[in-house]
Amino acid sequence: MGPDCLSEIFDIDEAKTRLHTKQNLLISEALLDRKIISGIGNKYKSEILFICKISPFKQISHLESKEENILLERIPKLLIYGYKNFGRTRHLLKNEKSSWNTRHWVFRRTGKECWICKTVIKSEKTITSRATFWCPNCQQ
Repeated sequence: MGPDCLSEIFDIDEAKTRLHTKQNLLISEALLDRKIISGIGNKYKSEILFICKISPFKQISHLESKEENILLERIPKLLIYGYKNFGRTRHLLKNEKSSWNTRHWVFRRTGKECWICKTVIKSEKTITSRATFWCPNCQQ
């Protein structure tokens, strides 16, 4: 098992080392591989990549060092936030009512507008092993 994202000390260096052993893997697939990093489910995969502005279809070998660092730093933060907020990954805006549609950035929001750029959120179920949700504008 890879480093646990929810442990008190998430071993970023170990996660990097394990990530680098799978250079040809898509980052969206790598985040679900428990041998690389444990604790990320399908919802968080899509949400983490959106927050980090990384295309889910980017191979690990094409990740820039800065992208990799941001990704590995934000993974535990988003998971902890979700854990503390009953699975929610997005803050409510002032006067916004809580609903399924307002809980997440991209997860299960196919066909709805991106909260950031208003581009239509897409989903994919054939290239990746699990459904992947992303904003084609924010995550280029």
